[in-house]
Amino acid sequence: LFGTSQDIKVLLKSLAEKVNDDGKEYVTIYYGADVKEKHAQKAADLFAEMCPNADVNLLNGGQPVYYYLISAEESLVEKQPTAEYGQWAVLLCLADHVCALL
Repeated sequence: LFGTSQDIKVLLKSLAEKVNDDGKEYVTIYYGADVKEKHAQKAADLFAEMCPNADVNLLNGGQPVYYYLISAEESLVEKQPTAEYGQWAVLLCLADHVCALL
C-alpha cells in the first residue's frame, strides 16, 4: 500500500512526487469509467507539472472499479533491465478513503 487519503488530489500529488524522485520517464494514466475526462486531464496535468522530464499520456481505460491505473516506467536505452523497470499504481475507493497500491 502506497498511501491513503480522503482527497484524491493529495494522493495523486504524492504519487507524482514519487514518480519524479524515482526518475521515471514514461507515465501512462488510464482513467476509469467513473472519472470524467476533465478530471483525468487535471491528473495528467499534475503529473506533467510534477514530472517535467517524463512523457505523460492520458488514455480512457474505461475500467469499472478503479479510478486510475498509472504506469510509470523508465527507458531501457543504455540501461540494464531490472526488476524496477516499471511500476503500476492502482487508485481505488474504500469507504471514505482513496487508496493507492503500488
